[in-house]
Order: sequence, then C-alpha cells, then structure tokens
Amino acid sequence: MDEFQDLNRSQYQLVQLFGKSTQIFAIGDPDQAIYGFRGSSPRFFYHYLTEDQVHRSSLVRNYRSAAVILTAAGAVISCNPTPDGIPRQPLVPVSGQEAAIEYYQAPSVKGEAEFVVQRIEELLGGISSFSINTGRGGDQDGGTGLSFGDIAVLYRSSQQAGALSEALTRRGIPIQVVGVRPFYLKDPVRPLYYWLRAAAVKELSMSAAEYLNLLCELPGIGAASLKKLEARLGLGDIADFFERAAVCDLPLTARSVLADLEQDFFQFRGQVAENGPVPFLQRILVTLDIDPEQAEVARFLELVGSFGNDLGALVRYLKRNVAGTVYDDQAEAVALMTLHTAKGLGFPVVFITGLEEGVLPWFFSNQEEAGEGDIEEERRLFYVGLTRARRSLVLTSSARRTIFGKTRDQQPSRFLTEIPESLVTRVARPGPRRKKTAARQMKLF
Repeated sequence: MDEFQDLNRSQYQLVQLFGKSTQIFAIGDPDQAIYGFRGSSPRFFYHYLTEDQVHRSSLVRNYRSAAVILTAAGAVISCNPTPDGIPRQPLVPVSGQEAAIEYYQAPSVKGEAEFVVQRIEELLGGISSFSINTGRGGDQDGGTGLSFGDIAVLYRSSQQAGALSEALTRRGIPIQVVGVRPFYLKDPVRPLYYWLRAAAVKELSMSAAEYLNLLCELPGIGAASLKKLEARLGLGDIADFFERAAVCDLPLTARSVLADLEQDFFQFRGQVAENGPVPFLQRILVTLDIDPEQAEVARFLELVGSFGNDLGALVRYLKRNVAGTVYDDQAEAVALMTLHTAKGLGFPVVFITGLEEGVLPWFFSNQEEAGEGDIEEERRLFYVGLTRARRSLVLTSSARRTIFGKTRDQQPSRFLTEIPESLVTRVARPGPRRKKTAARQMKLF
C-alpha cells in the first residue's frame, strides 16, 4: 500500500480490519500529508506505528535533490512537531551535484511573472529560435544544456497561473498548464472565447459541443433550436457547421442569428491580417452583451493582442490550455502546476511562486490567520515543493497581490524565515531589458 499518509479515518479503519487477518505492507511519508481537505491526516500514519507487531524501516536516502535543497527542506519541516517518542528521520542526500537556492521579492504579480521569465532565459542560456524549435536551451555561449521540460513553476492556487502563463507565452516559451481551468472558460469571458474559436475554425477545427456552447450565449436561439441543432450536428469536430445548420427546421429568428454570425465570421477573418483580432472582438462584445470594463475581459483581449495577427498560433494556444490538464513528461515545455499536483514529480529546476502570508500559507477568504493545524499542513505542502527540485530552486513573492477581489500589501511567507539564511541567495531587482537599437543604413561618404 503506497501513500499511506494520505489515508482518511474510514480508510485507516479498513486497513486495521485487514491487518487482523493478513499482513500489511505500507509505504508513506507523514511529512508529505497534504490532503487534509479530503480528511487525511499524518496522525493515522503515526498511530499505526504504535500498533502491535508493526515493524518500521526508514528509507532515508534521497536520490533526487542535492544536499543544499534537502538541508533547506529539512529545516522547514522540522518546525512541525511529531508525536512523542517517534523521531523524524532526516533525509540523506545521495546526489553529489551542486545546487543553488534563490529568493526574489517582486513589486507586483506581473513583476514576479517577468522575473520568472527572465530567470528561465538565463538558466537556458538564452531563448533563441533554435532553442524554441527544438525545446532545448544552452545553444548559446554559457548555456546549461537544460530543456524547457526540465523546469517547473509551482504555486499554491490555480488563480496564480494566469499572469505566469501569459508572461511566458508572450516571450515565446512553450508551456503546459497542468490541472487548471483557464480563466477564459469562466464568466464573463467564456462566450467571447467560443466566438473566437468558431470564427477561427479554418485555423483549428471545433467540436459540436463547442459550437453549442457558443449558440447557448446568442440571443434569439432558444432551447428548441438548440435541441434540433444538437441532433443534426452529431459528435466530434465539424468542418461544415453552417451547411448542417441550414438544413435544420429552425425558426426565422434563429436562422437570422446564424446568418449574421456567418457574416461576422467572414468579416472577422478578412480584417485579422491587417488589424489583428482585437478591434473586431471589441465590437462583438456588444453582440454578446459583455461589459468591456470587466477586468477579465480586458485581460483576455490583452492576451489575444499579444499574438498580433497570427490567428492560428492564438487559437492553438487557447485550445492547448483548455485540454492540458494532465502532466505530460514527454512535452518539451515548462510545466505550470499547483504544489498539490507536483507531488511525486521531480525537476532539475523548480520555481515556487507566491511565497506570501495568505497565499503560502494559504488563508481562506473568511480568515485573517490560519489555525496551527492548517499551518502545519501548509508547511508540509511547501516541503513537498522544495523536494521537487534537483539542483536549482528559485523562490519568489510579490509585495502586492489581489486576493478575493482586494488588492493589498503582502508580507513574505513565514516559511522563508525557516530556511537558514546561509543557504539562500537574495536576488536584487533585475533591470529592464535593453531594447535593440534600430538598424541604420551606414553612409558611404
């Protein structure tokens, strides 16, 4: 039985019943018990050690992380108490490789994301067209030979993924966002996303379900029309939506809505090459009854605008992030995921972002402070994140962040003070990138 520390009360009682008639072989680490919201607790692990005829073997050799990282992780987790008489067994590093731990406090969430981008570029030895096409860095002088897939960016809450993914995408760094529902699949942006996907269907095919999701948002198409269209469209991707819809027995109003939609798509595709998609989408906000002043709408339009007039690249990026919920260890892309999702994985380079009070450790909206039990689990979660890193660990925080709709000044996480200062290099605020000077024609005389 693996991951024994994740048992809840009912599962633990079931193990006890099995133990009366058969032998139990259990593997686990109580310092990685991070699923309290499911009812799990490390106390079940420790209690089982006190059962009659239970033999404990400590597996303390760690083959993943360098000594510096394990020392830091050990210092943090030692702040959590263990039950009387049951000592914690420190991990012994087997890897002899050198390692580094860095910490940077950014002035803002965007500044934190830009620092992550800049640091990734430095770690890869520069992001050239060669490295982007092959997934490998280090092709320039001073490169490290790392690949994009060797890097993970971790965070406590999936809400933190947006700024990070957008900053990385703007720089052309391939990413896979694991286990996060993109913000543009939520209100109020969702109708605009489906409109854009349908308008760009010549760039990337679209499923019947996605078309129906769009039609649900259009005034003039009722439940009866949707039912007829659903029966006609069938399953899978559709390349001839308007041809199929034309043979449906729809009311005149619904037919008019679909005709206007087809005409809008035609005009949109004609204008993208010259003006990009944003100006036309701003007009469509009125059709979809979306308030353009809402922050998430502005955020989506900014994301769309970052792709210029490359509609194909835009829709492929949007679709990839909708589908990319499971970590693919073969992908040459920087992995973005929550600390919970990262459990069991390991990377040469790990960023842990959002190291602030109220984020990590996490406080819920009705809390000004977390209870001691909550803090201990948050500390275990941080410990899990630290031990994902093999040789490079970069810790970041932001001085200001918007949480639950309120923007406030942030204090660095208490967990940072639990790492010995001698192990951490504090990074000064990076300067702005130098803009390339425009090329000039040299005079011959």
